[in-house]
Amino acid sequence: GIVMVHHFLEISKRNFRGQRIWDEVMRELLSKGLSHAKEAFLTGCSGGGLSTYIHCDDFRALVPKVSTIKCLADGGFFLDVYVLDLVLMSINR
Repeated sequence: GIVMVHHFLEISKRNFRGQRIWDEVMRELLSKGLSHAKEAFLTGCSGGGLSTYIHCDDFRALVPKVSTIKCLADGGFFLDVYVLDLVLMSINR
């Protein structure tokens, strides 16, 4: 369907907290032993697959350098779309 500009304006008033959630989850997992992991696997499906693409490098930076890290985005299909600021976004950027 077609999304009208006034819907974007309404959505833009909301607070998106995804990065804060990621930061807190990683902080918790690191305190529970992820900071000593020899292997780690970050995965997600659909919207979580997009998040996997976005956070893979950050995930690598959080765990010990001697760790083997794998990231797998499973089943995501993402189109070029206009986002809240009406700029064309693409996963290829």
